[in-house]
Amino acid sequence: MEKDRIVEDIRKISSSTFRECLKRLFYKYSILKNDEDVFHYTNIDAVINGIIVENPEKDKEILLKATRWTHLNDKNELKSGLELIGGESERLSFLSDGLKQYHKKTCLLSFCRNADSLPMWNMYGKNGNGVMLAFDTKVLREMYGYRLLPCIYEDTEYDVEVIKRLGSLDLGEKFKSLSNEAQLYISFVLSALFVSLRKNRAFEYEDEFRIIGIGNKFFEDETPTLYRTAKDIIVPYTNVFFPKNALKGVWMGPTNNEDLSVSTMKEFLESKGFDIPVEKSKIPYRG
Repeated sequence: MEKDRIVEDIRKISSSTFRECLKRLFYKYSILKNDEDVFHYTNIDAVINGIIVENPEKDKEILLKATRWTHLNDKNELKSGLELIGGESERLSFLSDGLKQYHKKTCLLSFCRNADSLPMWNMYGKNGNGVMLAFDTKVLREMYGYRLLPCIYEDTEYDVEVIKRLGSLDLGEKFKSLSNEAQLYISFVLSALFVSLRKNRAFEYEDEFRIIGIGNKFFEDETPTLYRTAKDIIVPYTNVFFPKNALKGVWMGPTNNEDLSVSTMKEFLESKGFDIPVEKSKIPYRG
């Protein structure tokens, strides 16, 4: 499927029609309210030496690294979703080759709804010595719209229902009124989203939300692929910038020195023009 033509034709479909299809399929889309924060766990060094940008351009004060899907924690990322699309229905099966091409270089940014979570501190926050960044959902949605979506954990009730609706193309009355070609375009986009969101149930505790399709020419201008090392492997990623008002607060991990870590982080952020609260984890964990 030729990318420019797909994008051009999707734009001809009314936004209300696409929103109806999206929300009917991913009916947990609205679970995340605009006044609710999402969280990103990381280490202090990343905040000091990269996430808070030195001498930034306006509205590019925050930098996160979107990781290519092949290098995420779940070794089966995207594979199970692609296999399902290939075998779920005859109408969708021929999309699988196009989806494989679409996903070749796509990157993802991960957030979660779990604030001050001990498993998240241990997994992503340097065993309690890291930081948790609180991001404004409203700002993220202004930038990425429907591309901020909850993960779909395999074999859950939500997973079963999404697969059922996608396989039968049960996407609402407006979808049924579209031409076959328009239905194809929407089916492709929704299938791409599904594949990017499906994740092994072992990670369900994360309650993860993702911004998908980063650096992918189907959704946005292509961005250069960069490389870093992690756990002795080379990890492809792309840079994603956010405005200062996207960051609402910082939490220091439970095993950090409370007085020094909070006061010094506050001082650092103020030196960079951030007037946001800095708090200490409430978890009584020594590490």
